[in-house]
Amino acid sequence: MPRSSESILTLAGIAAGQWGLLTTQQARQAGVTYQQLSRLTGEGFLERLRPGVYRLAGTASHIADPVRVAWLAADPTRTVHDRLDDSVVDVVSHRSAALLHRLGDLDADVVEFTSAARRQPRDKYVRLHRGDVPEQDRVILDGLPVTTVLRTISDLASAHLDGGHLAGVLRDALARGEVAPDMLTEVLRPYAHRYGHPIGDAEGLVVTLLRQSGIPGEVLHRLLGPSADQDRSGDSAPGHDHVDETDGQAVADELSVLAVAIGMLAASADPAAQTAAANAATAFASLAARVSGSNPLREARGVGSPPAGDRPNR
Repeated sequence: MPRSSESILTLAGIAAGQWGLLTTQQARQAGVTYQQLSRLTGEGFLERLRPGVYRLAGTASHIADPVRVAWLAADPTRTVHDRLDDSVVDVVSHRSAALLHRLGDLDADVVEFTSAARRQPRDKYVRLHRGDVPEQDRVILDGLPVTTVLRTISDLASAHLDGGHLAGVLRDALARGEVAPDMLTEVLRPYAHRYGHPIGDAEGLVVTLLRQSGIPGEVLHRLLGPSADQDRSGDSAPGHDHVDETDGQAVADELSVLAVAIGMLAASADPAAQTAAANAATAFASLAARVSGSNPLREARGVGSPPAGDRPNR
């Protein structure tokens, strides 16, 4: 068998358990010289992804490839299998973990790992965070050790990721059922003050971020309950201010107009009118809350509720 064919089989055996990737050091340990690697690359059997890391020709690309390449290069003599069995391992974290979890829309030009080992990364495109990631805070994702969704959110908040991007991460995590709202408040509580909320006010922070992410108010209410109606950076949320006597009459007049509109629209068979009636009912409830201070979506009856005959059919 020609020597090049033996080298290809050797390299294929290494790459088989590493997403089609291998390092120069792994190849040399298996008896393949640097010159043979260079020749196989020139012949199209290998693709050089970065200094010291290659991919077998024909291997499909993957969104995790930049992270996989950086992870392999961080400890190039050992195989993926050996490193995953190690008690001290580089764990994909922060923005890179969000990328692999498909959370938010973050720039991940620098690959981020968290490790208990003390060392300086040799790669300028790698950021190494010193810290412990216990087993309950990591999962295997795309073949790599990655911080869990909750740990990733905590790490991003600890690194003071801007609110707009953190909001997108929370939105996607909730939308996919990866976390529950009370879990978010627990992990974000230490960082509430960094985002303009009172110390420990994670509930207010979660509401603010989810509103910022574009989740409609009625969906927020179903997710969070009464806390969705509160703006904890002040006494009440915009649009739900508890009014005093000076403008109470003006709000009462608006309520009367809306009640009439709801009755007229609800009586129509036109689907568009039915939708408009539902929107008017929501506006009615919001104004009623300003007068009564009540939670408009939790109370079926009470101060400011429209008459039963004026409620739209749903």
